[in-house]
Amino acid sequence: MSGIFNDVMGTLSELAGATGLSQQVHSYLSQLLTPDTLNTMLAQAEQAGLGDKVRSWVGDGHNLPISTDELRTLLNNQQVQAMVDK
Repeated sequence: MSGIFNDVMGTLSELAGATGLSQQVHSYLSQLLTPDTLNTMLAQAEQAGLGDKVRSWVGDGHNLPISTDELRTLLNNQQVQAMVDK
């Protein structure tokens, strides 16, 4: 399961670095990524058509990457704003 964390953290770090919010994003993610919220995020990924990527993250094989645009389909404006507000 570490693949999902690496991919998501890498993409969010890239986005956060571009806006100077890297420290806040990392702090928020440590609070956000609990087992319950992770399960919800995985379900949202399936609904967004990213099921193959999700399954690659929880399987034993190669972890497929997630793009910035794909990540944006998983996080709505309120979720992003909540990160910024933290």
